[in-house]
Amino acid sequence: MKHILFTLALASIAGIANAQHNGHSYTVEGLINDSTLNGQTLYISRYDDGMKVDSTQVTNGQFKFTGKADIPCFCRIDAGREYANFILEGGNIQVNVLTHNDPKGTPMNEEYTHISDKTSELVTELRKRHAAIEQQTEDKSEQLRLKKEYADTYWHPTYTRLYKDMFMKNPDNALGEFAIRELAMCALPEEMDTIFAASGPWLKSLSVYHRIEKQFQGMKATAVGQKFTDFSGKTIDGAASSLSDFVGKGQYTLVDFWASWCGPCRSESPHIAELYNTYKDKGLTVLGVAVWDKPENTKKAIKELNIDWPQIIDTGMTPMDLYGVKGIPFILLFGPDGTIIARDLRGEGMKNKVAEVLNNK
Repeated sequence: MKHILFTLALASIAGIANAQHNGHSYTVEGLINDSTLNGQTLYISRYDDGMKVDSTQVTNGQFKFTGKADIPCFCRIDAGREYANFILEGGNIQVNVLTHNDPKGTPMNEEYTHISDKTSELVTELRKRHAAIEQQTEDKSEQLRLKKEYADTYWHPTYTRLYKDMFMKNPDNALGEFAIRELAMCALPEEMDTIFAASGPWLKSLSVYHRIEKQFQGMKATAVGQKFTDFSGKTIDGAASSLSDFVGKGQYTLVDFWASWCGPCRSESPHIAELYNTYKDKGLTVLGVAVWDKPENTKKAIKELNIDWPQIIDTGMTPMDLYGVKGIPFILLFGPDGTIIARDLRGEGMKNKVAEVLNNK
């Protein structure tokens, strides 16, 4: 028995040694402007699972990682308040923690930088268009309409096409991992069906793939025209509470997914308060759902923001998973029978939609 265990131990050690010597040699190097980081340890972390795969020290404002990469993966280096994204693969890689997304020196990183540059051009174009619209009209509702029209007809399709083309050329490598992350933020559910179908076995093994797939399943199940999906939490007094306690009860219901730490959520609160005070006696129920937040922080924010409409708290991530939420605040409008009328409402657009529905009921 001891002989068997000894043999297994040797095999295990040999396996680790082989793993360390397999793969392609890499160097990853860059400069640090922050002198306080001299002598500090930096890490390369995989985006998919956060695992630290290499470490080095900053010396005289420089850092250099060396090692061997078996399978290229999408990674990140954090350096104080700065960071650099890159593909860890064999070769000599240069990164810049001040510009974040322009690694150089290897094929995948050159392609990553090329796409990042194209993305920056699109973002600059978007900002210019928004500025032009704001010069064109002072009417906030008209600004919102024109910005949405531009996003729907040009910007989002162009952005999606850029990353879809990249993905279809790289359906089972680290560039594909990067691309599917971007597509998850902009593509429509039906567009993602093509992406999921084309994905290779390595990509499908990543946790990010499963998170994104689950997100889009939630989006489909809770699309406009679908009935609500129930979930449970607690009231601020600690009693059990569910979405079904409010939705599908014969009134229109505006539901806000929010969190105490979310700045845009706090900014949206006055708009929701305005709707609540205007329509609470005219057939509208308003409900807040605190997600990904500690109950004590939620309760503190409720007091700070003077929120006096009902809340379901302590829900964790469940509502976000069920509804395929990409970010918060996430606001939905439900019909009297629990059918979803609108998703992703914000600001003036939200107020216009509620007014349209309530004034025409």
